[in-house]
Amino acid sequence: MVKSIGQLITGLQPSRKWKRNSTGLILEQLEERSVPSAVRITDINALGSSLPQGLVTFNGHVYFFADDGIHGRELWRTDGTSTGTVMISDISPGSSGSNPGWLTPVGSWLYFAAFRSDVGMELWRTDGTTVQLVGDLYPGTASSNPHFLTAVGDTLFFAATDGVAGTELWMATSSGAVRVKDIALGSTSSAPNQLTNVSGTLFFSAWTPDSGRELWKSDGTEAGTVQVADINQVVPVPPLSSANLDSDPQYLVNVGGVLYFSANDGIHGRELWKSDGTSSGTQLVLDIVPGAASSYPTNLVNANGTLFFAASRPEEGRELWRSDGTTSGTFLVRDINPGTYSSYPQQMVNVGGMLFFVANDGSNGFEVWRSDGTSSGTILLRDIRPGSLSSYPSGMREFNGGVVFAANDGNTGTEIWRSLGSPANTELLDDVLVGSISSSPSEFTNLNGQLVFRAQDVSGDIEPYILDTRPTNITGFIRPSAALYKRGLALDFRVIFNNVVTVDTVGGIPAIALEIGGRVRLATYLNGSGTNVLTFRYVVRSDDLDLDGIEIRSPILLRGGSILGPANTPASLTFTPPVASSVRVDGVAPRIVSVQGPRPGFYRPGQRLRFFVFTSEPVYWSGGGQEPYLEIIIGGQARRANLITGSGTSRLVFDYTISREDRAPQGIWIRQRIFVTSGSLADAAGNSLYLSFMPPDLRKVRI
Repeated sequence: MVKSIGQLITGLQPSRKWKRNSTGLILEQLEERSVPSAVRITDINALGSSLPQGLVTFNGHVYFFADDGIHGRELWRTDGTSTGTVMISDISPGSSGSNPGWLTPVGSWLYFAAFRSDVGMELWRTDGTTVQLVGDLYPGTASSNPHFLTAVGDTLFFAATDGVAGTELWMATSSGAVRVKDIALGSTSSAPNQLTNVSGTLFFSAWTPDSGRELWKSDGTEAGTVQVADINQVVPVPPLSSANLDSDPQYLVNVGGVLYFSANDGIHGRELWKSDGTSSGTQLVLDIVPGAASSYPTNLVNANGTLFFAASRPEEGRELWRSDGTTSGTFLVRDINPGTYSSYPQQMVNVGGMLFFVANDGSNGFEVWRSDGTSSGTILLRDIRPGSLSSYPSGMREFNGGVVFAANDGNTGTEIWRSLGSPANTELLDDVLVGSISSSPSEFTNLNGQLVFRAQDVSGDIEPYILDTRPTNITGFIRPSAALYKRGLALDFRVIFNNVVTVDTVGGIPAIALEIGGRVRLATYLNGSGTNVLTFRYVVRSDDLDLDGIEIRSPILLRGGSILGPANTPASLTFTPPVASSVRVDGVAPRIVSVQGPRPGFYRPGQRLRFFVFTSEPVYWSGGGQEPYLEIIIGGQARRANLITGSGTSRLVFDYTISREDRAPQGIWIRQRIFVTSGSLADAAGNSLYLSFMPPDLRKVRI
């Protein structure tokens, strides 16, 4: 538990009540905050496990399939609260359940397959309120068995059968579902699979008697559903059901509008291929294992324009590779398990161009790694279960700028872990079931920054859970009060976050950039770690001058440090800079530009000697005692010429009346400074006047 927050600075919101302190800043009582932990959303099945599955976020809710012990397995949704967790519809009345599957959001609809006794397993959809049967595609009680549901824009593609044409490619829009094309004519099935959206075109694998299983594409029309290329044209001996052998495209993935996949052309074995949707543009990228042997590319994933995949070569085993689509740009990233042994890269997840994956280096077991595409940038993030044993990370998903996954460190059981891409922030996110017993979390999904998943309690009851790790953002910013600040004064900036934050300054001190008089200055972090309000301070320097007001820049600069929210999630550091034109800075102290004495000549008792001191800017005398004075030496005796006027201007006037005792036939001279015994001489900001000056030559001022 983090320490509580008492009276702290917060942003200006009209609905708040205010108390003003001596600094002129606004104070507000903030609520207690603590690092969150996972909680069960609700016990859907009071008699056992509801076994939630297929969790997917749609329109601000998480939808899933669950069994409440009464209605069988049906479609449910949750907003993360117990009262907001409801069954959408009892599609198959009674305890048998509709056993839905393939939840797929498309536009304003969530499509899925479900069973009802009068129509069989068919295509359904919901907008979160109503549930509709899209169509009894295989009329009667038989099932069309929709599967491989895939969204392409506002169109849903899937494989199904109507009992006439076999299992073929279908599509659904808001108006209903239709078969796109009978690819393998008659009752024979082309059995489409590997459905993949590539910039609005559907690519997939399908079988025909003429070509075997090859690469196809569709624009949703019968005429636009065509075979892209007959990659494997080898004639089988003895003859099989198809005229040619299958290239069997697998692991289809879109990388920058180009389709990459694994296929076997019958000559080079199973290798990496790419296609632009044309026959001529469907090409072998690289024969990684030359000849008929195969490298078996798998787990293809797009990491911001770079293709990563796993492949095997006799000299390295199964390791991590990358490709830009060219022969020279396709290469082994790192031999993680050195020599002929394999690291078996798997569960590859892209997070902002950084690849997270699971691999075994032969020393630490199966653990979480990350790669930036270079050998040196491919590192083990943490040996979660120290030594050669594996933590067996599973269910890895992108979440709030990193990945979450389940892993077993040997002490806490299988629990939720998180990594942001460095060893320092790869850690246990939450021990849902405290102790060595596993909660076995899985089915991770993101609900507005909160992690929703399924887990089990000590009795083995598996239900939906939620962990609130919403992003930490800046919700308020307090600048210094409107004033003119002199040299040495502190400008304090308060930054308010929606969560408690922790600041680490070991690697560097975070700062807010300021523009003062055309120069960039840094207000560095002062305090507040462990609360939701951080203070940054800048002390005005002697060369700072900005009478038009300072400017504040976003974002906060980490400079090697870190600002982390709950569960060590990096805080978002951008904010809308407040206008600070009333925060003016004058750190430049006024100086004496010149001193002018009386005109040359002879002066008699009773006459005045007047001295003019010119300053670089207006200065003010404050004080009710002895006026500032100049010390004049007349015939070896010190006399005082007191300030008589000029406060608030850049010309100070000092005056001395000659007495009868004064004699200086060889001239007078003046000490090279102003004497101030009470109060001060300073500019409008309060910067004290430099009192020294170069004295004028007064040898011709005789008395």
